[in-house]
Amino acid sequence: MFGRTQPVSRGLMALRACRVFSARQGRKEMSPLSSLSGHRGARPSQAGVWVGHHQHFKSRMLTRASKDNGTDVLEKSSEAQQLDGTIRRIVKEEESTTDNGIGKPSTDKPKFDAKRFLQASRIQGVVAATRAVADVFLRRVKGENAKQRAGWSIGFEVIVEAMRAYLPKVLDRSLIQLYEHGDAHTREQITLALEEMTRTIEVASAAIPPVKGVNKVPARVGGMTGMWLLPPTYRPQDNPRLPPDSAGGEKVDKSQGCVLYFHGGAYLTACAGSHTRLTSGLARAAERPVLAVNYRLAPRNKFEDILADAVEAYEHLLACGYLAKNIIIGGDSAGGHLALSLCAHLATLKSESMPGGVVAFSPWIDLHISMTAEKDSWELQKEIDYLGFALGSSPAPIIYGDGENRLFDNLLELPASVLEQFPPVLIQVGSNEVLFTEIQLFKSRLGHGCKLEVYEGMVHVFQMFDSLEPKAELAVSEAGIFIQNRRQMTQEYV
Repeated sequence: MFGRTQPVSRGLMALRACRVFSARQGRKEMSPLSSLSGHRGARPSQAGVWVGHHQHFKSRMLTRASKDNGTDVLEKSSEAQQLDGTIRRIVKEEESTTDNGIGKPSTDKPKFDAKRFLQASRIQGVVAATRAVADVFLRRVKGENAKQRAGWSIGFEVIVEAMRAYLPKVLDRSLIQLYEHGDAHTREQITLALEEMTRTIEVASAAIPPVKGVNKVPARVGGMTGMWLLPPTYRPQDNPRLPPDSAGGEKVDKSQGCVLYFHGGAYLTACAGSHTRLTSGLARAAERPVLAVNYRLAPRNKFEDILADAVEAYEHLLACGYLAKNIIIGGDSAGGHLALSLCAHLATLKSESMPGGVVAFSPWIDLHISMTAEKDSWELQKEIDYLGFALGSSPAPIIYGDGENRLFDNLLELPASVLEQFPPVLIQVGSNEVLFTEIQLFKSRLGHGCKLEVYEGMVHVFQMFDSLEPKAELAVSEAGIFIQNRRQMTQEYV
């Protein structure tokens, strides 16, 4: 919370920053969010321009303050309130009429165009995120923060609210319905849109540096690209940038083990690079090299192909000389599901090469998003967690296609004979995230072989924001301790 001595001035500074951010959409230059989406020099939307002016007038609203029992009270004049309503009406009208690439309502089957969808969704996403950030600062200035956000730092709240507004625009839920019921042309266009989205994320994330002391080195595993994250304690032959699987890597001490990491992204987008901060932080905390791979994504590839990539990456590490018991499998969200699915696959085969453990950050357990009762976290936390927009739009049809073989689509349905072969598992979850209920149920099915850490007030994969939220840094540190102590693990967990 801002100090009482400077609530208005700090709020004004923040809102003016948001105004500049919005106004940049009207010039041929990239804003921070548009660079992530790969959008450059697109025609500005009226909403983007209006929101820029909106922030200016909102800042003027805050120039009057009065005292009420010693507490700052911010007032809006009637003129400001009228202007506020007018601007929001114009923005709403433009958003509702913008052609998002899906086509205007008609009796004909909707036609999806990847290029137009990406252009429109990026603009709308930036407008929505900018408005959400401005609202965060207004709430902070007025002292109206919700109880669920009470412990959040302002930086963490800004990024969560921006994502909560931005993601529904670029991952429109109608994509799922169109793909499931669309013809070959529509499905191909949706595939192209998702692939282009992933390419722009890859380009943008190449500039993300690892945490201090960790070296990021390119990797290739079969047909997959990826990266090694090498911690400060990694010093083979006095060359800290020599990957364990490179020429000369046979001289690297493999006895300390390593981590194989699968990134999240609903199996539809993102990449190893987009999770550099998380994987490099894990490498430093665990004092182990981390191999993060770019597995194939849906809908061009189905889950069986994705699982095959996970198996290939694991076998690659075994071929490099790592013992199975010294390999930890990690992942977040969909990547957490993939890590657990890899273990289920090995258990089904009764493999003797089961990894030494699993670290899963907010793992996706039920790909059908079927736990939507009023008492379930999908319903309870949908207005707090940035993943709440996915309620009612399971991407399972895109991930599995039209086939009937939906392998590991709901890990709660795994038989006990498979689960009892799992290695020790650490799962971390936020109490305010939509996956909380299904993760709790999965933990109960694993029993004493699983340690569940619940972080109060946190949302989906909060560990990615370690520079903004102390609990995220603590969680990554705890995961590192779990990995370091894997040889001393017993079957008894709290």
